[in-house]
Amino acid sequence: MVFFLINALTAIALIVVGILLYRGHTSLVHAHHRTHVRDHQGYGKAMGRATLALAAFLLAAGVLSLAMGEKSGGLYALPVVVMGLGVYAVLVLHAQRRYNRQNG
Repeated sequence: MVFFLINALTAIALIVVGILLYRGHTSLVHAHHRTHVRDHQGYGKAMGRATLALAAFLLAAGVLSLAMGEKSGGLYALPVVVMGLGVYAVLVLHAQRRYNRQNG
């Protein structure tokens, strides 16, 4: 139950941030990472999608842990969290390479 609550609360916070990013509030991303961004709308959408994907994985991991029970649920949910972090990293790296270019 605790694992579910932590993941659910974290997912809710990430959903809010993801929606804000998707709507173009790129100031939520550290200025260093936005240095050479020219298309802030596209960058915000890409970063928002990545954040929403992470939130979905965390929520899925929480629900899985709740469904599997207190003792073994965390063991089944942990790979889901790791996969979510991997997907998030790939999406963020893709957004950074696509929208934050120094030479064009």
